[in-house]
Parts: sequence; C-alpha cells; structure tokens
Amino acid sequence: MKKILLTFSFIAFGLFSQAQNDLFKTLKQIIIEIHPEIGLENKLIALNVWSVDDMDSRETNKSFEKAYGVYEHAVLKGGRKGIIVLAVNKNELSSEAVIMLTKDGITKMISVKLSEIAGLDGNITNIIYDSEGHEIYKNLSAPNVFSSINHLITR
Repeated sequence: MKKILLTFSFIAFGLFSQAQNDLFKTLKQIIIEIHPEIGLENKLIALNVWSVDDMDSRETNKSFEKAYGVYEHAVLKGGRKGIIVLAVNKNELSSEAVIMLTKDGITKMISVKLSEIAGLDGNITNIIYDSEGHEIYKNLSAPNVFSSINHLITR
C-alpha cells in the first residue's frame, strides 16, 4: 500500500511541476514578445492577476510595482539580476483597465491579457518564479509582497 501511495505521489508531483514549468515558459515567451530588450537570464518572474473592480488585487498591484521598482536589478536568491513583474487583467485590457493602472501608479509592470496566458490556474492570484522556473511564492497578500521579495536579498 505504501508503494502505491509513494508512486502516486511522485506521479502527481511530476504532473504538477510540469504544469508550473509550462506557465513559467509561457510567461518568459510573453515577455520576450512584448519587451525583447529585457534580458531574462537570472531574473525572477512574477505575475499578479487583477481586476478593475477587485480592490485587493489592485493593492497587490501597487505592492508588486513598489517591489519591482526597488528590486528590478537587485541580487536576489533565485534571480541574481533582479525581478520582472507582469500584471494580468482578468477582464482583458480595456480602456478602463489602462486608466486604473495609471491611476494606481502602475508604470513599470508589464500589462498582459488573461487570454494570452494558457494554463493559468484559476486559483492563482499571484506567483513568483525563480530564474529556473521553480515556484518561490504563491498567492501573497498585498502587505506581504514587498517583505517576501525583500527576504530574497542576498548579502
């Protein structure tokens, strides 16, 4: 019985890690297409899923924007050349969404349509990957975004 459970655990882990890796590859491809001038080598990649009418997600956008501005070129664990952050709008990029991003002071984050990201799990509000595609953080609340990324500073 233990062997069956152990085998099932390995299979489930393998499938889950493959799904994460696919999302990471998709994010890298989107960044390359939108901003080919950005070097992705040794950078953390983060995304925040947000909506115009969801104030929590907009606050999280602000926290990610602050972290992106401060740690864009910092030496971080898992990303020795900084971080890149994508803002994924649930309602597509309407003119209202663009206005809200501007109103909220979001200038550095890369805006992406939800439809451009295949395989994004509906339970993910935000996620941060290291440069190898391993998940570092997932579903952080707005107050924890900056401090969590700050913990990745290498000294």
